[in-house]
Amino acid sequence: MPRISARICIFIKPFDEEVFRSLYKFVKFIQELEKELGIDIELICHENLTKAFYDSKELLKEYNIEKNILFYSELREECKKQITYIVTFGGDGTILYAAKQFKSAFVPPMITFA
Repeated sequence: MPRISARICIFIKPFDEEVFRSLYKFVKFIQELEKELGIDIELICHENLTKAFYDSKELLKEYNIEKNILFYSELREECKKQITYIVTFGGDGTILYAAKQFKSAFVPPMITFA
């Protein structure tokens, strides 16, 4: 049977440690979900998170993160069409920013954590 796959685009409120911890918990959850359900989930985030995400060795170790995340500098239209879900960590501004990135007629379903 073919594996089910999903592409999740993550937007977070910058410079907020609590939000960042929530992101780690989410990535850990996705990592475990893949193993349990046998699905492929691709996570993508803006490249400004790259250094902060991987430099925090303490959090990587605490949450036992093994998942690789794809990072982008700009969401191109062909990439936007492949996104299955949008996940936001932050408040109203983060939600509005994420929705604004999808100016086309289709905005993927959005799951928000405030």
